[in-house]
Amino acid sequence: MPKVLMCQVDPQISSKLKSVMEEYGWAIHSCEGMLEMLRLIAEDEYEIVILNANCRNIEISTWLGAIKNLGKNPRIFLNLPNSEEILPSLLLMAEYPMINGALTVEKLLTAVQKTS
Repeated sequence: MPKVLMCQVDPQISSKLKSVMEEYGWAIHSCEGMLEMLRLIAEDEYEIVILNANCRNIEISTWLGAIKNLGKNPRIFLNLPNSEEILPSLLLMAEYPMINGALTVEKLLTAVQKTS
């Protein structure tokens, strides 16, 4: 069963994804803060981590560096729910797949399939 951790994703979107994806055998978890995210990643084996890249109060490179320092290697996707608001710092994160627009089951599955 694939395990996915979504960080700072809209609660309505994450609950919809969770209900649909669990029917297909996926385990979907969500968190709001970096410390909670790091604790969850340290305690469990997540195959995929989705970070909301439009968060203004967090520098995305800090989140990415913290995940790498844990010694875990989940596949990381950056979600850009407001694609028109791309931050310049995100241009340096080109190595990570981006999911543009509101996160949906279709967009998640397409992104996962493209990077498999």
